[in-house]
Amino acid sequence: MSGRFRVLAHAKEMGTALYGPSFRSKSGLMLGLGETESELLTTFEALAKAKVDILTLGQLPAPHAPPAAREALCASGGIPALGAKAKALGFSTVYAGPLVRSSFNAHEVAGLEGISIA
Repeated sequence: MSGRFRVLAHAKEMGTALYGPSFRSKSGLMLGLGETESELLTTFEALAKAKVDILTLGQLPAPHAPPAAREALCASGGIPALGAKAKALGFSTVYAGPLVRSSFNAHEVAGLEGISIA
């Protein structure tokens, strides 16, 4: 596990030690910057190994990208299909769609996870 993912794993470990087993960690990715599905799956696997609980996947189209490039991730299942693949790796909650952002429905996610956020 690379250093970046070790930091997430350590944060999860410390959060659980401080706040108990209900502590949840979250990470979010913005897609559409030229990454491959293989790179994304490798990243999902590393995040799952770091025991991240909640994952958000959104799309960040380049400001001057042609419409076809912006829509590419949505074709043939695109982002939702990637979300299903991430969910299969063990994330408790995955939100995936072109308009999803890191804080997407944070209170709803917290409610589903049984946690309280301010």
